[in-house]
Amino acid sequence: MPKRVHVIVSTHTSRHLSWVLWGLAHQEVAAVSVTVSCDTDHADIRKVAAEGSERWKLPLRVVQRRHHGITRVAQVRNNGIRALTADFGEEGLRGTQLVLLDGDICLAPRAIAVHARAGDRGDLVLGHRVNLGREETSALDPDCVEPGPRPGPSDPEERREFSRRHGKHLRKAFLRRLGLAAPHKPTVLGAHHSVGWERMRALNGYDETFQGWGMEDDDLARRMHRSGARSISVVREARAFHLWHEPQAHRTQESPNFERFQLPWQPRCRHGIEDPVEQTEPVIYRFGT
Repeated sequence: MPKRVHVIVSTHTSRHLSWVLWGLAHQEVAAVSVTVSCDTDHADIRKVAAEGSERWKLPLRVVQRRHHGITRVAQVRNNGIRALTADFGEEGLRGTQLVLLDGDICLAPRAIAVHARAGDRGDLVLGHRVNLGREETSALDPDCVEPGPRPGPSDPEERREFSRRHGKHLRKAFLRRLGLAAPHKPTVLGAHHSVGWERMRALNGYDETFQGWGMEDDDLARRMHRSGARSISVVREARAFHLWHEPQAHRTQESPNFERFQLPWQPRCRHGIEDPVEQTEPVIYRFGT
């Protein structure tokens, strides 16, 4: 039986938030709730959220706190989980699937349904995304496109890439069972992935000591696999579209988080949903409820 789904969107900008909400509002199977968790307290995000909620009849909560001078994706995601827990309670979340979505990803109409079904077979559900170019992103118009952007890869090269990604997941999962793969393989792609509530709670969520760019998703994958979680690839089924923005150049081995990743670790992180890294108190705003 498909699981009920809660969506947590992490963002630091309102740049593509309208399209993210539009994609969630046009799902074949609606999420139980949508939470937008922010690495900033900028009012423009609340404005876009309020307009999207009213326009597409989408109930949602926005969680905001002041930016602390460094990216804290892990903490932002945990803030969303903490807000969700405050509203539904741990018993109310039992048996549900948490879909984690970046703030520049627009889901195609079947994506939530795919995550819900896959979550019934595994604890960690891994997807991928189609990269839209500048012109494609600029041409998107919510008044003209129904019920979503391109339904899938539009050319042979994209289809080959999705098949390659899916095959790579299967190979890494098999090798990990034999003890021959790196502990964080298959990897989590931040764009969109989902985790069963019980497993996420047992691991204490995302490790908030990962601050700045990179590796928090690799850490989650490593801890998930170490705890015995089964990963499921929905690369070919759950379509998602990465909306264009100016790329940022990052080199993994130059990130402080690369060194952090090499340190001793345990499946349950110390600073996560419980015992978070110090921050200003998040504020929750509700729209359409």
